[in-house]
Amino acid sequence: MNELLKQLKETGSIFNVQFYKADGTTRSMNARFGVRKGVNGVGLKYNPSERNNIIVYSMNDKGFRTINLDRIKTIKFNKQIHVL
Repeated sequence: MNELLKQLKETGSIFNVQFYKADGTTRSMNARFGVRKGVNGVGLKYNPSERNNIIVYSMNDKGFRTINLDRIKTIKFNKQIHVL
């Protein structure tokens, strides 16, 4: 999975991710890494990787979202489905 996430971060491509939210429901979103829109330069007050999270930009909601890596079900990228 680390290689897939590294590839997605380097390319900045749009991908679909399905994951379980904190309340247990399933969510599917089109997302991407590397978006600079709406960034004010302050940054986060914590390191997401220490909490096993990734920060992505949701193309549907037009905002940044946090996803826990342990809760990811599938990632669709480049016409391939990666089941985790």
